[in-house]
Amino acid sequence: MKLKELISQGESTRLEFKSTLQWDVKQNTKNDALRKMVLKTIAAFLNTEGGTLLIGVEDDGSVYGLEADLALVNKSRDKFAQLIGTLLIEQLGAAYAAPPLVNARFYEVDGKTVYVVEIQPSPEPVFLKGEKGREFFIRVQTTTRDLDAKDSMEYSKSHWGVSNKGKKASSAQDGETNFMAGAFHTIAIPHDDILQGKLTMDVFAADLWEVFKSRGVEEYRNPDLFFQKTYETEGLKTLLDVVEKRLKGKGGDPVLQIQTPFGFAIRGRRICP
Repeated sequence: MKLKELISQGESTRLEFKSTLQWDVKQNTKNDALRKMVLKTIAAFLNTEGGTLLIGVEDDGSVYGLEADLALVNKSRDKFAQLIGTLLIEQLGAAYAAPPLVNARFYEVDGKTVYVVEIQPSPEPVFLKGEKGREFFIRVQTTTRDLDAKDSMEYSKSHWGVSNKGKKASSAQDGETNFMAGAFHTIAIPHDDILQGKLTMDVFAADLWEVFKSRGVEEYRNPDLFFQKTYETEGLKTLLDVVEKRLKGKGGDPVLQIQTPFGFAIRGRRICP
């Protein structure tokens, strides 16, 4: 099918138009925030039934072209393609930045340049890196929707509830459906430092003196970030409650022995969760 014929069909479950990658048409300036709209669409297609994304086409089917976007990268098509590839690697993962799941090329329509991205359905859940952690998107009719953790899990069970050979996982007991879970890292997403092999002792064990001096890794210097990345067990809640009471002079045990299955301990001036 010719590209003009495809555009004439309008947006659908498997077809999406984006005017630009990072050029703000309304503000007439560069807007990096627009990049995420493209990434969300690609992630949603990967998590649903695949689809085609046309960058350089407006919602009504008018061909806007990539001229403004290309001007931001010295009018280089290669740099434009490299930018999208880099964004996909950094925000989705290397497996989702190239064939067979993602294919892309430039086309000319009415003298204007359009970038066509063809996305195949992913064999496993795909998460987009967001400000508050990993985000999960799917395609619903002509829109891209984000799902919370509970809905993401339910969707994953129904969408990827078969093995790679196309057979449902065997039931644990008669009358029960036991969905085949994907690889552990697709369900419980490790932090980037683990995925990249950059886990260091500074993250594993906080140097309390460095924290006191406002040095060290950000996770231990920023209370908000620390608690975003910390699971509050009952033991930890009790510890924090005792510390608060001691600081306020309202009692609390002065000496604590902390034991958890993960070996929480205080050694010298390091605290090791």
